[in-house]
Amino acid sequence: MRLRWLLIVFGLSVWLSPLRAQSSVLSVGVRGGGQLWLPASTDGATEVKCGAGGNAVLDLRYSFYGCMANDLVGLGFTLGAGVGYGGTKINGKQDRTFTNTDYLGNQLDYTTSASFCRADKFATGEVSLMAALAIGGFTFNIGPRLMLPFRVTTTQTVTDATIDAYIRRLDVTVTNEAVTGKLNTPYAVDAEASSLAPYYVLLGMEAGWEFMLSRDAKGWLGLQLYANVGLWSNETSGNQTPSTLISVAPITGPDKDATVIVGNPDGLIGNKRYLDCGLRIYYALPVGSQRHARRINTRDTRYHRNRYRYY
Repeated sequence: MRLRWLLIVFGLSVWLSPLRAQSSVLSVGVRGGGQLWLPASTDGATEVKCGAGGNAVLDLRYSFYGCMANDLVGLGFTLGAGVGYGGTKINGKQDRTFTNTDYLGNQLDYTTSASFCRADKFATGEVSLMAALAIGGFTFNIGPRLMLPFRVTTTQTVTDATIDAYIRRLDVTVTNEAVTGKLNTPYAVDAEASSLAPYYVLLGMEAGWEFMLSRDAKGWLGLQLYANVGLWSNETSGNQTPSTLISVAPITGPDKDATVIVGNPDGLIGNKRYLDCGLRIYYALPVGSQRHARRINTRDTRYHRNRYRYY
């Protein structure tokens, strides 16, 4: 066991020995693209799917690299924080069948079909700690990102509803009539101001390229494609209990219309996996006392001197 640890330590020291040159980089950038939920249904009679959404994030990063291979390769980490705003949608549809008995004892076989949309708008704060790799101008980052939604507003709407009532004694089907049940749509559903979890743990991945703005420039421009995938959240199970979106009360009198009862569609949506992707653009510059920077490409010779020349 002791020999194994000695070999591990020796291997790490050999691997890290070229990383004596160090580079610290500060960058400010913006991210923008699409964001959505990948939802699951809590009810076998209900289908739910993601809708279109988007976001924009302003982020600040500090990156530390250990440089090797003539400063063309950097290994290290990047620590980031950001704030953003965006929106998401979840669309769904529930089909149900049930039977009511009216005040005369007639049986009415109901078939209902209702579509709904839940739209969330929210700001986000985030922090991340990612492993960073740079080879020349190519960059790749991967690691955890903590996303904290705040100022959340949720709008839940029944966008379409069809209520069919088959009266067995008369062998007649009545559709969307007040006497057997009718819902005028779109119909807003009361909901809590926030239906999102307080935080989400994401896996962030970024890959792209950095470009020198000029030979004497102190900083450089970077472009990256990014994706963040939800790994875990502290979402409670309270909103994962199956619910009924549309139900109809029995007819209680000759001059009475059937009352339509509308449930909260949030109960039809189970665990939601977060996903966003898009483009990040940023400006970076070396910081620190030495302001050492790794080389972006092979023609970048700003940090090299002629070894045959004396100073």
